Amino acid sequence: MQLQPDYSYPYMEKDGKNTRIPFRAIDAIGPAGSINSNLVDMIAWLQFQLHQGQWEGSSLISKEQMKIMHSPQMPSDSPFISQELPVSTYGLGWMIEPYRGHAMIHHGGAIDGFASQVAFLPEEQIGIVVLSNTNGSIIPYTVAFHIMDRLLGLEPVNWSSKLSKLMGKEPSEPETNPENPLEVPIQADTAVEENIEEPHIIPCDRPYTAYAGIYTHPGYGEMSIQETTDGLQATFNAIEMPMEYTGKDTFSVEFVLFGLKITYTFTLNESSEVAQSISIPLLLEPGTKPIEFIRVS
Repeated sequence: MQLQPDYSYPYMEKDGKNTRIPFRAIDAIGPAGSINSNLVDMIAWLQFQLHQGQWEGSSLISKEQMKIMHSPQMPSDSPFISQELPVSTYGLGWMIEPYRGHAMIHHGGAIDGFASQVAFLPEEQIGIVVLSNTNGSIIPYTVAFHIMDRLLGLEPVNWSSKLSKLMGKEPSEPETNPENPLEVPIQADTAVEENIEEPHIIPCDRPYTAYAGIYTHPGYGEMSIQETTDGLQATFNAIEMPMEYTGKDTFSVEFVLFGLKITYTFTLNESSEVAQSISIPLLLEPGTKPIEFIRVS
């Protein structure tokens, strides 16, 4: 991307200021974030989706296959569950959700210093793409939803405030439906609050050497756990993540660039001296088991 005459620098909000951060090569996970694009190309991509696989009079993908890709295949969690977005499902590469009573198909993306959102309403033939060069930003979603509200002629929603509350960045209040005041309020932020609850940090029960080592998974690759001057650190796909002990061989691991914390749970050998594996909840589908990385050294 940096070979182009006009490109964006990546930024990250830190201490209330936007700070430029380095570009990071993510070749190891190629499809996830390795396409550099622009509004002109993305609009063509949206037109292709809205035209059910047709491009300039030619059918590149059958309408039947496009319908399958744009149909729910499994339930999915979402941080934005609310009255406007009451349920979330996943198709083949697309999030599929009702948006204020309208069918919406979308997918966001985020890597170091960049965030994006691509969304379309097939019945209304509306397509929206928002690109941002700020790390972990909710702006692509707030802009996309605001545009939808205006094009659909709906009562506007303060999406900046609403999404900040759903993401746990602002205090939230129970929602009510102005059209039906007797309706039971939706506690939209309950699941999110559980996900972002600050873990209780305690002293480690055993030496860090019991956990340090290389762990692998046949699909996800290699995970390194190393001891540093500040404690343990996990490294995965060149992403360095500090670890904080929360008890019972469990750590809270921070994805700094994505503003997320994930629980790593270690299983020790019979003598409880050395960890044999790590269990990490990496899958989107509700009810799925954690991914287990096995220690190799």
